[in-house]
Amino acid sequence: MWCKKVKFKNLFQRKALKAGMGYTVGNYFLKGISIITIPIFTRLLSTSDYGLYNTYLSYESIIYIILGMALHSSVKNARYEFKGEIDSYISSVSLLAVFNLMIFLIIGNLVSEY
Repeated sequence: MWCKKVKFKNLFQRKALKAGMGYTVGNYFLKGISIITIPIFTRLLSTSDYGLYNTYLSYESIIYIILGMALHSSVKNARYEFKGEIDSYISSVSLLAVFNLMIFLIIGNLVSEY
């Protein structure tokens, strides 16, 4: 019985487990906030306005994935692959996202009249 308690105690001392639990709690908290605000938005907005709002949120999610190229998810793996050079990797990822945004903004401004 004592051996199981020691293993269980060591399990909670690991940083990865703590970070994972914090991430999970944070995700549930964010989903909870969106569920709580649904009645507020539905009472304040008309049906068509609420539909436009949800359409905007959908477009925002899609554009975030395209413009950001989901580079934020690669940082987790890069910590283990580029142990000594993680700062330069994060800098490169950030610059790549900014350049990608600039390219899409230029293209959007050029074709906005059409």
